[in-house]
Amino acid sequence: MPAGHQLHLRLYDSSGLIQFSYRGQTLANDQPVIVTGEWNTLFCSVSRSGLYGVEVSLKDQLGRVQTKKLMIRVASAQRPKAHLSWRADERDPGGRRYYFNASGSVQPYGKILSYRYDIAGQIVTSAADQLQYIFHQKGSYPVHFFVVDDLGQHSDTVYHLIDVL
Repeated sequence: MPAGHQLHLRLYDSSGLIQFSYRGQTLANDQPVIVTGEWNTLFCSVSRSGLYGVEVSLKDQLGRVQTKKLMIRVASAQRPKAHLSWRADERDPGGRRYYFNASGSVQPYGKILSYRYDIAGQIVTSAADQLQYIFHQKGSYPVHFFVVDDLGQHSDTVYHLIDVL
């Protein structure tokens, strides 16, 4: 976009839930903004999920106006959901090597960044959804597990009791 264009925002939403900002400054409805060629990004934030209609008009230096209607769909940032399964290594004669699989954990609106285990009091944090763990002796071991997403949200903690025979 060449420098000198003016961008006019008109919001269909009269509740005031949509906020636009340009170059770090919050914009008001119908506020003209000089858009430069090297910086043409607008940021939008909404305080509540829903479907919002926005009309954006671009007026050039000759007074010509181009109008676009945008629909903004906002989904709430749901917490991730943790899922953990495990199995003993059948090739391990002592039966103490276990494989944990957290690939069933989900965050539909983002990305899971870390997998956190508390296995019998030992804390293990991993960026991978697979973990191999060796128990040193027979017994029943509590396992607590949760995931953390890219917004820093934690899932509920999943609890299992594993019997190592």
